[in-house]
Amino acid sequence: MHIPVLQKEVLRYLDPKPNQNFIDATIGEGGHALAILEKTSPNGKLLGIDWSPEIIENCKLKIKNEGARRRRERITFVCDNFANLKEIVKRERFLAVSGILFDLGMSSWHLEEAGRGFSFLKNEPLDMRYSSQNLLTAEKIVNYWSKSEIEK
Repeated sequence: MHIPVLQKEVLRYLDPKPNQNFIDATIGEGGHALAILEKTSPNGKLLGIDWSPEIIENCKLKIKNEGARRRRERITFVCDNFANLKEIVKRERFLAVSGILFDLGMSSWHLEEAGRGFSFLKNEPLDMRYSSQNLLTAEKIVNYWSKSEIEK
């Protein structure tokens, strides 16, 4: 089970109020997002972004399983990299924003469930991609790139 890191501190810093809108630029398993949605009830919206389509689906399932229908209606999921935040916000017309959260730590899902070689505790392929849509794996870099290409 994933426990969001520093959730109380995040809420204290963002200080979400009813009907405000927020962006979770690294929604992960949705712990911070759900806490923000709870504070921004009844009409606050949240734009949840993650690079991993699997993470997005896991988060949707978590919210559905919690029976939070009203919260589901107030969240928009986007599978993209937060580096494209400006374009995402324009495309989704999510312009009135009271705060943005970037939780830049590694997801426990990537360590425990992804099967992508992020952990030394499991015998998995040398993949290390946050998004399976990215074609470049750590295996390709280590085995096929020259030393000078890696140093760049």
